[in-house]
Amino acid sequence: MKHQLLLSLFLVAPLAACGGAEAPPVEQNDPTDPTDPTDPTDPTDPTDPTDPTDPTDPTDPSPVALAGTWAMKVVIGQILSSPLGDGPASVTSFSLVHLTSAGNNLTLHSQVCGIEMSEFQGALTTYPAATLAAMTGSFDANVSAMAAGATFTAPAHPEVLGWMPAGDPMTETIPDEEDDARVLDVDGDGHPGATISVTSSFANGDVYIVSRQIQTFSGTVHSKDRIFGRSTTDMEQSILDATNVLLTFGGVGSQPDPDPSTNTFELVRLSESANCAAVAAAF
Repeated sequence: MKHQLLLSLFLVAPLAACGGAEAPPVEQNDPTDPTDPTDPTDPTDPTDPTDPTDPTDPTDPSPVALAGTWAMKVVIGQILSSPLGDGPASVTSFSLVHLTSAGNNLTLHSQVCGIEMSEFQGALTTYPAATLAAMTGSFDANVSAMAAGATFTAPAHPEVLGWMPAGDPMTETIPDEEDDARVLDVDGDGHPGATISVTSSFANGDVYIVSRQIQTFSGTVHSKDRIFGRSTTDMEQSILDATNVLLTFGGVGSQPDPDPSTNTFELVRLSESANCAAVAAAF
């Protein structure tokens, strides 16, 4: 079996605390002070989280139509470890999404337009255009209402690259040999799986991989033009072969970044005729 990398699913449970200490005296506010944080005439009053004049106010119950073309950005935060030490890293994907709706049920058809990976200990991974073109898929989601302020939820869904599952794509073991019948040459370059390129201080070359990621999204419909929230990602990857044998060896471990703000997603509406060129410019 060739080198396999596993990123575990990360969930954060918020904690609430309460106490029985006597409350401190209430501070009196000066109604003549324009910076008074409780001044009801101050439109920036932080004690009033909503602006009724703002059409994008997420508590505005006005109906919204979500079907259309969107740009999607997903950020996956990781903590990588190697014999040289640990450090943070991130993977950011940009996709063109066509969203259809039936009631509160949504289907998102996506085409990955670009992937950015941060450098780790002198190594940088890039995805050739032919590999990006092979990264298409769809997943289902739902909203609590077709209105700003509604919740947006996409249950766990798989995305596979470089192979075709024979059974359940959520649980089936991914290939680890290039002669596995499930392995496909998805980018048409004559090599098994999908090709990625690695540049580092110790070795350069192309690596042929298969992978699976299982993602969930949970967020808020901010307006008819924007949806955002948190994501979780469970990733597996097998290296089938490489142009440089040094790139087939393991040595780098990974786990999700414990800071939930590093695992996010965002959808921004585009014009109906938009293509991948418009996706990165949306963020």
